Amino acid sequence: MYGTMPWKILFKTKEKYLTNRNQFIKNFFEFLHDKDYVVLKYIEDDISSIRELSDIDLAVSKQSAELIEKFIGGSENVLNFKVYTSSFMKMVYIIFKDNSFLEVDLINSFIRKDICYLDTSEMITNYHINHNQLKVPSNEYSFLYIFLFHLLNKTNNCYFLISKLIKQ
Repeated sequence: MYGTMPWKILFKTKEKYLTNRNQFIKNFFEFLHDKDYVVLKYIEDDISSIRELSDIDLAVSKQSAELIEKFIGGSENVLNFKVYTSSFMKMVYIIFKDNSFLEVDLINSFIRKDICYLDTSEMITNYHINHNQLKVPSNEYSFLYIFLFHLLNKTNNCYFLISKLIKQ
């Protein structure tokens, strides 16, 4: 019938759509285990449940950022990627072979209006391993990052993210 798509086909397409991205995320965090990084604003129950349109924000050393860029370029399911560099971060836009997408932000310094508001190296060294075996900032740094990020960017998500952090 014109204009309808069987749910079975739609489900398989959606399932396939998520496969390359999810596999990359799994491999990506396995690669990162011995690198200098922390995952910012991580409130998911499971790494595989990162929403389709969500990006991954990492505080990283400049050396780790270079290694991450090489890893992304050599990943088997990556069709193409583009890196946009600023003085304080790299934004990596990844297109997978199944046309799914992921943005990874590699933040090497926390600067707003020429003021460094958090020390990246301190944040990276003051981490704990969460329930998914990921390095996340200490609760103090998580709170500071979320609070200052939303305060400086004048957003309304601060309360929600902090409440999720407190429940962890």
